Amino acid sequence: MKKVNYQPEIEHPLTYSAVPPTDWGKDHWSILAFLETMAVDNKGLVKVAHMRTHPDVHPKYVHHCIEKLYPTRLRGGSNLAGHDDWSCMEDMIDVGMIFALMRDRRVWIYFTPFGLDVVGALRAFKARGGLYRDFSGYYFDMEAEGGTEDV
Repeated sequence: MKKVNYQPEIEHPLTYSAVPPTDWGKDHWSILAFLETMAVDNKGLVKVAHMRTHPDVHPKYVHHCIEKLYPTRLRGGSNLAGHDDWSCMEDMIDVGMIFALMRDRRVWIYFTPFGLDVVGALRAFKARGGLYRDFSGYYFDMEAEGGTEDV
């Protein structure tokens, strides 16, 4: 059987702009945890039906009739309309935490070593009783402040 390498097909609308990790809130961090579960328990294959999909942003992945569109919740309580779970995943690809292989409506995700470090910190934070909305992504906070040498 011939192996075929697929490149990620990130579907950015014309106005797409990546959300920096310092602004990630509950939705980004919970999707990161979900993607880790898919990597561990489902051989990387993402369960499309479990992803919040905006029909105008990622029409390829619409899986049922959507009655209400929910924005992405960001750090600090603001909301970002037109940004779905796939957009959150694209933000993670943009910062080098994961990469995705996409073919038709099937998506496999793989974590980079950096992504494994971040999701490990998230898991430890949750195990201590933390909430997704309160996770700061310490690495990104340090980077925004101008240094990561002590992390």
